[in-house]
Amino acid sequence: MPDHFVSHEDDFLGVPRHSFDIDPAESEALPFVTRSIWVGNGGTMVVRHVGDTEDRTMLNVPSGVEFLGCFTHVRATSTASDLVGRY
Repeated sequence: MPDHFVSHEDDFLGVPRHSFDIDPAESEALPFVTRSIWVGNGGTMVVRHVGDTEDRTMLNVPSGVEFLGCFTHVRATSTASDLVGRY
């Protein structure tokens, strides 16, 4: 199938082209910096934004949302589940 977007520059505002399952971890970084995280089952998300040195706790993230942000970590203390990183 032809990819009509192959010559377009990739930027944060573009549609993510790749995804990976996220297993929240206490210290391990995500394999890729995300553009967003798909949240299958909502709850609390403990994340670290790219460039930050401290985690942020995001409360009441609803199910079925695209949680926008450039994240490097999703911590094991998160209660949200069925997470998919998109980049």
